[in-house]
Amino acid sequence: MNKLAGIILLTCMAFIQSCSSPSLQQSNAGKVARIYTGWVDSLQNCVLQLTASVQQKQNLATIRQHFAAARLLYKHAEVFAEYYNPSTAKAINGPALDEVEPDNPEYPTAPTGFQVIEEFIYPQPGSIDYEGLLVQARALNDAVTRLAMVSKTLELTDAHIFDAVRLQLFRTITLGISGFDSPIAFLSLPECKETLLALQEYLTVYAGNAGDTAYTNFVKAVNDCTAYINSNNDFALFNRAVFTAQYINPLCRKLYRFQKQLGVPFFDESRPLKANAATLFDDGAFNAVFYSSARPGSHSNEMIYLGEQLFHEVQLSAGGKRSCASCHQPGKSYTDGLAKNNSFDGKNIIRRNTPTILYAALQGAQFADSRLAYLEDQAKQVIENPDEMHGNLTYAATLLNKDSSYSNLFEKAFNSKGITGEKIQQALAAFIRSKAAFTSRFDDYMRGDYRALTNQEITGFNLFMGKAKCGTCHFTPLFNGNAPPAYVKTESEVLGVPALPKPPYQLDADEGKYILYKSAPHKHSFKTPTLRNIGNTAPYMHNGVFNTLEEVLDFYNKGGGTGLGLQVENQTLPPDELRLTKEEQSAIIAFMKGLTDK
Repeated sequence: MNKLAGIILLTCMAFIQSCSSPSLQQSNAGKVARIYTGWVDSLQNCVLQLTASVQQKQNLATIRQHFAAARLLYKHAEVFAEYYNPSTAKAINGPALDEVEPDNPEYPTAPTGFQVIEEFIYPQPGSIDYEGLLVQARALNDAVTRLAMVSKTLELTDAHIFDAVRLQLFRTITLGISGFDSPIAFLSLPECKETLLALQEYLTVYAGNAGDTAYTNFVKAVNDCTAYINSNNDFALFNRAVFTAQYINPLCRKLYRFQKQLGVPFFDESRPLKANAATLFDDGAFNAVFYSSARPGSHSNEMIYLGEQLFHEVQLSAGGKRSCASCHQPGKSYTDGLAKNNSFDGKNIIRRNTPTILYAALQGAQFADSRLAYLEDQAKQVIENPDEMHGNLTYAATLLNKDSSYSNLFEKAFNSKGITGEKIQQALAAFIRSKAAFTSRFDDYMRGDYRALTNQEITGFNLFMGKAKCGTCHFTPLFNGNAPPAYVKTESEVLGVPALPKPPYQLDADEGKYILYKSAPHKHSFKTPTLRNIGNTAPYMHNGVFNTLEEVLDFYNKGGGTGLGLQVENQTLPPDELRLTKEEQSAIIAFMKGLTDK
């Protein structure tokens, strides 16, 4: 037995003994809380050992051993740390990137935690920066101490426990197996296994309440998942498609049935990912109305039909010259096929590439620079932008009020007479929110049709979620920048996109989110768009610089703008070459084309 395994075993044995105390005769939720605080205490002790090893300037192997042990212990606590204390969890295990707060954009918050420490000790450094490493170890210790303090006062409920476990399974699918939080050390697979065993341990307290079937099936599914990881423990070769579709998804369904059999309620609050979705890939799992400023029930079929008519209505523009569909063409997956379209007067070029409206509803920010939250506001800004439609919603409403057919459509949709600019905005937004079908062959595969994807496409998905690291920014199953498992926050990235596709390369002059927020990490930052229907939406990037997916993959493979030799100090894309072969790049492209809706 190696030293790391010994540390974990001793911790587990001590903890199990503490949990067998007669004083723990309490509710199931109380028992779960006690298990959780026990793991947090163990984590705190292990982080203290890590800090001491750094302070004593022990060798790299010893520091790594303490680091790996602490990460494994955190995976036992992560489910409730992320659920109840997300800001502290971020300080413990968030990305090693500056965080820009909307109310204080000029002073970004520096990252702390495991991922920052990982950069100090992996891969083999020439020499260890003990001073810098000690600062980070102490910051990690402070964050874990905060977590330990608040964990003692938590009052869990059965509903919250099952909700947290479900979200942790989704976190494993989207972030765990992609290596999101261990991008250099590649500790993800053993940590995924530890996560699954932790979830089983927490739910063991419910075993006697539901009869044998539901709990037994859940445990069997956990064992199947961990056995698969044991037999396929090479991060580069791990078959994420098979693991997700044939192991984790069935486990998620068994958790759902276990909760149903216990009679533990699902939450009915509005969320992007519905609280009663058994898997991430269920039909109707995502709620587009969450990202809406409209009142509930305002997305009827009548409203969507009206919105579709307005989408093609030229009277919304000045002089009846353009409609929304002029640039968002249905035959081109609601894009225009141009790098950048002409301005309304034809004298200039619009600043950015026309994005698809498909799945635009399933994101918390609109436009490439994320300047607006709601589709209703986006519709108004496009219609009244002099370079785009040069219209006026109030005047357009006056024109439409003269058309009896429109008057009837608005009355049916809104159950009230009269046409206003606000109603036009709402109807257009309702139509766009209907454009998230989830009918690709990838969706079929994840729902159990294992013949829906070719072997090449499956290989492409595994590369996408693994070696190529695409899935660490384009999060499954939306494949946009909505960060899982909550899918509330929409991420932006700095890629260092060039102005031209060929040498001599020059960084594109568009500064993206920086124009709005004046925060250094946002310079040249753009929203991460969906890759669904990507095969039909060329050209690519905010400036339309790349005409083919092959060009896009080549750009990422070289390490983005930094890899091309450009000075991009705040690039969030790793600058290292991915070393993808031509065959691997072709497989990734094949997979992405498998995201095309029927």
